[in-house]
Amino acid sequence: MRRFCCGIVAWILAVPVTPWAWYHERRILRSGRELAAVELADARQLGVCSPERVRVLAVDRVPNPLGPLFRLLSRSTGIACFDPSGLTLRYGIFAVPPMDRDRRLLTHEFVHIVQYQRAGSLWAFLWRYIYQCLADGYVGAEWEREARAGSSRVGN
Repeated sequence: MRRFCCGIVAWILAVPVTPWAWYHERRILRSGRELAAVELADARQLGVCSPERVRVLAVDRVPNPLGPLFRLLSRSTGIACFDPSGLTLRYGIFAVPPMDRDRRLLTHEFVHIVQYQRAGSLWAFLWRYIYQCLADGYVGAEWEREARAGSSRVGN
């Protein structure tokens, strides 16, 4: 029953997050930097299709459409929220300097790009990713485990 409820909540959250993600992906693609040669090679090695499309935008703080919800949950449950160093929105990556040049972070985000490609759409990725985080926790989420494993495979 718990997993079913997580699926419903994930679906409800993915609906408004999808247009937010689409808007910010466009922002990153317009303003972000192209990948350096070694970054392109890493992205290819991890299976990113069309890695030349990927852009990285350095930001002071990674935006999060669910931030207010996470802060509320943090206050009510006592479980601390975290501020991520990076966030992938299909072909766009937000990253906090100096992590915007960090190979381990970028390879982790490249694995998320591959997951977006497998999912087939922004909404499909977001629904499944949010579901995994709700059902199994961020650390236990299948796609987070896959991203950690993938980034450790690339020579860091």
